[in-house]
Amino acid sequence: MTRALLVLVLALMPAAATAQHLEPVGALAVGAAGSQTPLRPPMTRQLGVRALLGVGSAFVGAYAGAFAAVSLPHSPCHCEDPGFDQAIYGAMVGAVLLPAIVSALPAMNSECSFGKRVMLGAITGIAGAAAGGVAGSSIDGAGVVFGYVGGAGLGAALGAGLCR
Repeated sequence: MTRALLVLVLALMPAAATAQHLEPVGALAVGAAGSQTPLRPPMTRQLGVRALLGVGSAFVGAYAGAFAAVSLPHSPCHCEDPGFDQAIYGAMVGAVLLPAIVSALPAMNSECSFGKRVMLGAITGIAGAAAGGVAGSSIDGAGVVFGYVGGAGLGAALGAGLCR
């Protein structure tokens, strides 16, 4: 867990370094033809903000999805943990859907619509969850879970951020 947080902090350090040299969001750039266009935040800052939103909301989404799925009626299985399967599936869905929505919320001067950012975030969130689950399987304990949830959040952020 500590190693994963260290990797996330080190990955976001370039975004923090470039954030110190930004122009105000409302600043305008004058082009060669005299047209005024709003300046966009640098790509690294956008992806850094979206990554923080995506990973944070992935953990919240996993918990909320598991809680919502367990509260649904389920058939008695006469087993030790009734509703456990529902909790796993709910966590999987919540860890992908919530970061897709949350990381797409800030427009950051994107020309894509909110719906398109959410769809791209959901698709890349699924791919990130799969890659994170595979990568986390090499870690003992709950590595698959943390890899899945973290990968879903980063994937959703990447998809929403690449929509220009």
